[in-house]
Amino acid sequence: MASWKGETDQPVVSICCTTFNHEAYIEDALEGFLIQETDFPYEILIHDDASTDRTANIIRDYEAQYPKIIKTIYQTENQFSQGKRINADFNFTRALGDYLAICEGDDYWVDKLKLQKQIHYLMDNPGYVLTFTDAITFDSEGVLDTDFGGAKKDLSAEELIVGTPIKTLTTCFRNVFKNKTWPVDLRKAFYGDLTVWSLLGDHGAAKYMPDISPSMYRVHDAGIHSSTSAKTRYVNYLQTLICLYAHRLNDSNQRGTRLLSIKIIKYLAKDLSILDFLKILINKILILLRFSRK
Repeated sequence: MASWKGETDQPVVSICCTTFNHEAYIEDALEGFLIQETDFPYEILIHDDASTDRTANIIRDYEAQYPKIIKTIYQTENQFSQGKRINADFNFTRALGDYLAICEGDDYWVDKLKLQKQIHYLMDNPGYVLTFTDAITFDSEGVLDTDFGGAKKDLSAEELIVGTPIKTLTTCFRNVFKNKTWPVDLRKAFYGDLTVWSLLGDHGAAKYMPDISPSMYRVHDAGIHSSTSAKTRYVNYLQTLICLYAHRLNDSNQRGTRLLSIKIIKYLAKDLSILDFLKILINKILILLRFSRK
């Protein structure tokens, strides 16, 4: 922070953190943000979704120490359970930075130069809209030999549009969402982060940066993604792809519609049984009929 060039009320990047009942983990996340060594100011936007443990109290302690940097929304009613997209509805909408970085309250960063490297790459390479790194999966016992997916190579704009998974806690991207409301037809997508990557794909490609130390992805019983079965993750991903397809169709985006049609067909052909295939196909037809009537 001592090397910042510019005013703290004009941050270059907004770190977006969502948290709920993360009292055992939130300090790791906050320390990972505060160790960042940059030559530009940043802000930390936290959304506490009505935690019932000590998460809010811990955040308040940090907020008192860094009142110009840490900016928190403390909900009294859980918003996620009411269908809200937390980052899209509460963090992106108030972000002052020209760039956004995401990390949930149960994960954390370890590389002090993470943001410095990612932001300067985006500044120097206008053809790229997003940067990301690798992550290490771990639990209370230590590092796990488990990979929940996520690209480990550069991605084209087309690969972003079709919802190629990326390790969310490692991302930093251009803030193309200023003064925009989140598309209604993407609100029911199970994996909200994939909808972010897809929309970013309209603005450029993504750079994988392996020279940045991997961030830490925590597995625990309350984790939405890590605690679900492989088949459930499969169906949730497919549901997200269908929502992306419906959005592009409703938006008359022929490029996106074509790319997502091919992606869905290939994905369906991989592993599903005939019965599962038919269920998903019927659901897709119903979605398309609903949007065609609007």
